[in-house]
Amino acid sequence: MIKKHKLVFLAITILALSFFFIEDYFKSPQKTPYYKEKMAAAELAALAMKTLKEEVLRRHIPLDSINDPNGTYLVGNRFSIITANQNSHTDVLTTLNPNFAAGILELFKKLKLTDGDIIAINTTGSFPGLNIALLSACEIIGLKPVITTAVSSASYGANIPEFTYLDMETFLQKEGIFHNRTYAASLGGERDNGEGISPAGRELLMEAIKRNNVKLINRGSLADNIEERYEIFESFLKDNKKGLKVFIDVGGTITGFAQSVIDTLVKPGINIYPEYQSFSNYGLVHQMLEERIPFIFLGDIQNLAMSLRLSVSPIPQPLPGEDPLFYEERYSVKLAVLFLVCLLGLLFLYIRIEIYLRKK
Repeated sequence: MIKKHKLVFLAITILALSFFFIEDYFKSPQKTPYYKEKMAAAELAALAMKTLKEEVLRRHIPLDSINDPNGTYLVGNRFSIITANQNSHTDVLTTLNPNFAAGILELFKKLKLTDGDIIAINTTGSFPGLNIALLSACEIIGLKPVITTAVSSASYGANIPEFTYLDMETFLQKEGIFHNRTYAASLGGERDNGEGISPAGRELLMEAIKRNNVKLINRGSLADNIEERYEIFESFLKDNKKGLKVFIDVGGTITGFAQSVIDTLVKPGINIYPEYQSFSNYGLVHQMLEERIPFIFLGDIQNLAMSLRLSVSPIPQPLPGEDPLFYEERYSVKLAVLFLVCLLGLLFLYIRIEIYLRKK
């Protein structure tokens, strides 16, 4: 009798394992939450990049096909007269993926941001692709970003003097693709005052700020420039009961982190009131976290991309919807229920037969 029971349960176990492997085999890709909005954001970013490419071609700005293998025309030179510091070529290529807009939108959804919410963005010209993705996500949700920008760029960013990131923004707004652009801008550089850039380069940056009709941030010191940015963000909150919903730093700016160890304590993506050691710091990131304002760090690019389920330095450039963040493998609920019913039915039938045989 014991041997018979063992054989029956062994058979049921084998059947259960068979059901498991069948269920695993029939896993299918399912759309992730907010699929339509994420697709819309990615498609808008792709349109913005395409429109900028056409403008670059019209201006006869040359392509470096080695450093820009996807032919985006949005990879700048390694060095230029308005280049402030070094940048990772891999990071720049990673951000020139329109699906980054979908990843950023997903972060916004996690923070429950909605139409009309005011957010603060502090960025530079170093990652034009990431800036475009950010503006695209804002556009789809209907957010109201207050943007401050350091116009200079790191290597491979928007470091063409006649077509800076501010010029890109202005052009995209005129084309009707985006409704938002930078409100105020500084020169950038090591102390946000153009340090490390030649006098001729600083003059070109000033010209870019003037021709794009952007407010100049130039109080003289890093601390004062940080304070002016903070005042700008505050000025947009008058008569707004909801307050500032999130602060975003793109790339790890000098005004965001103020050469502080805090940049080693935050992670790429969302940071909400993290515990960090007390230290003297006056960067915008520290100030916002002290005020319990959620902070999104769009830096540490490769880890950020992987956390958002995006490709790292993809060749060719993915089309909207081609990255893993749009789909996830899911088991079939119908099959699982069917197999469970079968197993429970067999167990029930076996028990009933045993009871019947014992009564005879």
